[in-house]
Amino acid sequence: MTSEAYITAWLLYLCGATGLLVVVWYLTRSLKSAALREPLRLIAAVCLLFPFPIDDGYSEWAPAFLMLAFEGVFEGGQAALRTGIPLLSTTIAVLIMAGMAEWWLRKRQQQASAEREATAEFDALVEDSQQQAAQAKPS
Repeated sequence: MTSEAYITAWLLYLCGATGLLVVVWYLTRSLKSAALREPLRLIAAVCLLFPFPIDDGYSEWAPAFLMLAFEGVFEGGQAALRTGIPLLSTTIAVLIMAGMAEWWLRKRQQQASAEREATAEFDALVEDSQQQAAQAKPS
């Protein structure tokens, strides 16, 4: 395969993968639970976008889920482990990182909410003290 054909194949694949990700996004939009919706979207993205070298000694890469399927069908289950283990570990790592990011964002939102509440309470106390001071002043 020439370099131009390889790049063209990847560009066409990425266009198709983008279309599939849009479809996955569309299909999962009606799920009420973000705890189910977001991981499904991430798993689809990892499966479609994770590349893997086609074999030792080759510089070309292919989508890992396709490599997994072809190696599983044509070379057997043991050969599929060569691609399956990195694909699975990458999927787990992405899900863990997304969970950590979600936890961090929620923590930040809670802190910001607590700061807004504290500021509102402080402002109310200052306003009350100013009103009491104004009422206590003899005119």
